[in-house]
Amino acid sequence: MWKNYHIVETTDELISLLNQQLGNKKIIAGGTDLMVEMHNGKWGDLETILDISRIAGLDQIWRKPDGRICIEALVTHNDVIRSPLLREFAAPLVQACWRVATPQLRNRATVVGNLVTASPANDTITPLMAMDASVVLVSARGKRIVNLKDFYLGVRKTVLEADEFVESVQFQPLPHTIKANFLKSALRRTQAISVLNCCVLLEMDGKQIHKAVITL
Repeated sequence: MWKNYHIVETTDELISLLNQQLGNKKIIAGGTDLMVEMHNGKWGDLETILDISRIAGLDQIWRKPDGRICIEALVTHNDVIRSPLLREFAAPLVQACWRVATPQLRNRATVVGNLVTASPANDTITPLMAMDASVVLVSARGKRIVNLKDFYLGVRKTVLEADEFVESVQFQPLPHTIKANFLKSALRRTQAISVLNCCVLLEMDGKQIHKAVITL
């Protein structure tokens, strides 16, 4: 399935390895998407796996000085569900994470990994795009910030370069004047892949809607 497996312990080490000619390589964090894809033969014989699950400090949810909320690369779906900050200021993302698969999978699967897989069935893309989120891409060339709506080129295609990794996803907290909801439609009630999911944000003044955002 692969020839080389690196357990990466720092972001500097990861940047260095990504900058090397290691053939066909993939980053693994939770592994809940990548292992299935490998089992199905999507990536053929991989040369190198870069395991970032042991990088210290890359599992934080925090608020930046400019007010934006930052979800780092190793934050799992259950981390999101447990976060008081996200329950207050990013409720539709919490709702989406709650609808992902099983508790066991939510303990492993990362939100950033969900975004990188770039499947239209992935639940977290919808609320994060509604909240006008951006992803922070890092390489030896430096950092660049890409709006999530510009991150995707098509089904399972992104602008992520071979020497880059997604360090975090960030967004402005939803003000309390916004009413928000996430809904998922699937072929069964639990442990199901989305047929359709939807996030709606309504900016309210009393009963009057000033602005509406709908992502599908």
